Amino acid sequence: MTAQIVLILFILLMLTAAVSDLRFYRLPNWLVAAVASLFIIAAVVTGMPVNLVLWHGLAGTLILLVGFGLFSANIVGGGDAKLLAAVALWIGWTKLATFIVYTALAGGALAIVMVIWEFFRMHVELTAGNPNSSLIKRITSLKPDLPYGVAIAAGACATLPETWWAASWSLINN
Repeated sequence: MTAQIVLILFILLMLTAAVSDLRFYRLPNWLVAAVASLFIIAAVVTGMPVNLVLWHGLAGTLILLVGFGLFSANIVGGGDAKLLAAVALWIGWTKLATFIVYTALAGGALAIVMVIWEFFRMHVELTAGNPNSSLIKRITSLKPDLPYGVAIAAGACATLPETWWAASWSLINN
């Protein structure tokens, strides 16, 4: 029962991350810390083998290093890089590629939705007769703002059933 509560908390944290990033374009540090801390609690509660904890830690560390590089190159935000690393702790080494693919697919879908939304907003502004400098800036922007926490959360929730956690959950229930 405790393992299920921890996994439900993880899903709720992912939902919180998605909503926070969608509404405010911000992933608070407390949220990322909660995801990472909950991993440690979950590992203890479910009796995750130490070698597996280390592999999950390696996945988180690798993604954190890659995320710092992407952040330094101004490709992703700092919150996105940290959330990716915290989620990688949960996903682990064996399903890391799956998580990245699911997150990229969700990010692509998000980008399409955001472009459609921006075109809709621009259309409303133009038809209302309120063209302004922000409209010109948005049209000419090469890098649209994407709340990528939404894609990370979707990738995490899509990958979770394929991870060690799902297997341990079914073992606990039987």
